[in-house]
Amino acid sequence: MPVNLLKRDREGQLKSLETVAAVVFFSLLLILGIIFFSRFQAEQGSQQKEESVALDAVSLAQIIIEMPEIRCEMDNCIDIYKLEAVAGIAKTRG
Repeated sequence: MPVNLLKRDREGQLKSLETVAAVVFFSLLLILGIIFFSRFQAEQGSQQKEESVALDAVSLAQIIIEMPEIRCEMDNCIDIYKLEAVAGIAKTRG
């Protein structure tokens, strides 16, 4: 084989190797980005879920305080005996 042909083969192999290395590098970079983004999204979702649960608890407490079945004569007061009766009914209904 002529020397020129061998030199071209080697240059072609090097360019192919460079292309493969670049594709592998960018693929790894993309995979790491996806992993980071998914973990960030999962963490953000759990924080939003905790906030939602807290808001639901507060709204439920406000609804319970306003119920005439368990309200007593003073402001922001709950009659414990009526509350226990309502809790018993809620357990039986289920």
